[in-house]
Formats: sequence, structure tokens, C-alpha cells
Amino acid sequence: MCDNELAGAVGILGGTFNPVHVGHLRMAIEVRENLGLRQVLFVPSFAPPHKPEHGLLPYSLRLALVKAACQGEEGLGVSEEERGLAAPSYTVRTVASLRRRPADGPWVLIVGSTDFVRLPSWHQGTRLPYLVDMVVVERDGTSWAEADLFARVALGLTRTAWGWHGKRRIVYLQVPLLAISSSMVRERFVAGRSVRGLIPDACFSLLEQHRTFIGRLWRQEAP
Repeated sequence: MCDNELAGAVGILGGTFNPVHVGHLRMAIEVRENLGLRQVLFVPSFAPPHKPEHGLLPYSLRLALVKAACQGEEGLGVSEEERGLAAPSYTVRTVASLRRRPADGPWVLIVGSTDFVRLPSWHQGTRLPYLVDMVVVERDGTSWAEADLFARVALGLTRTAWGWHGKRRIVYLQVPLLAISSSMVRERFVAGRSVRGLIPDACFSLLEQHRTFIGRLWRQEAP
């Protein structure tokens, strides 16, 4: 199915991607195909404000992994937008920067349902539904009913056939879920277990190439 109002837009999929995994890739593909987006851009966070520095791979390595993951995948790309912005990296700042290039858009921000209901905890997060069109992808832990209640009560949005409408459009999308997380990949990698099938094949050689360095960083994570 395709929402004609969002068809041809460019999706923004941000995150730390520490590391990127096949769940991220599958989400991007599902959103692009379901909504007829022209492209989905992965935007690795340069200086994530809510993540401890220990256990976080350097931006350059996270970026290289994402680029490897997207290589050859139709309609997927990578943006280094946050590299040139002030730290810490805030989604509202990234979106505002991208919107200054309307010829490259129109833009639509992709978030999971769990992050959607946490927008009040983000830096100026409740501005986002009024700043950019959004796609909310259902994730384990936050149901449609919870997201709907949050949208109507906390954000004051009006429900439509596709999702909600405020100043911008918000589409709610259910896609097949892969029970994979970056923390799962890190735990298995540090334990010396295989991460085949959890990360894109193109990323495997990069992880192996830097195994000692990556393992040392990921072992520093707080319990």
C-alpha cells in the first residue's frame, strides 16, 4: 500500500547504530516500499546525548558500518548531516538542518513507536510532529493503542485513516518485526559468538578487521 501524500519523500532514519543490524535495514526497506518513499537515509548520530561514551564505537567506524550495510541496497543511503552540526546531536536540530535543503526532500522522519511516546524526554522532541512529517513504526513494547493515546492526549493530534494529523502528517505503520537489537549483537560479539545473520554480511569483515579494538570498547559498557 502507498500513501500518495508521502510517496516520493525521503525518509530520515537516525540512531547510534552501535552497530547497525539487519533489523535496521529491514525497517528501512519496509517503510520505503510501503509508503513509496524515494529513498531512506540512515543518519548516524555524531554525538548522541543520551548514550555513555564508554561502549560507543567512534563515529567514523559506525558510519563505515552503515555505509557498508547500505551498499548496493536500492533506495537506501547514508547522510553525514550530524558531523557538521553542534554537539550534542539532537534530532530536532538535524531535521531543521535537512529542511534547509528542500530540493533534496520532502523529508519524513522515521521513528519506532517506543521512541514516539518518549518524545517529551527528547530535546524539544514534541516540536517534531509540527516540524516534519513522521512515520511511526510499531515496535515491541509500545502498541498502537498506547501510541494513539499519546498522539491524541499528549500531542493534541487528530486521528485520521492513516494515523494522526497535526500541522504535519504522521503515518502509523505495522511491519514484520525482527527481534534483534544492537545490544544483542554487542553481547554476542564480546562473548566470541557468531553474529552472522544479525548484521548485514557487508559489515562482517569490518567488525572482524577491528575485532580487538571493538571488543575492548564494548566490554567497557555499564552493566
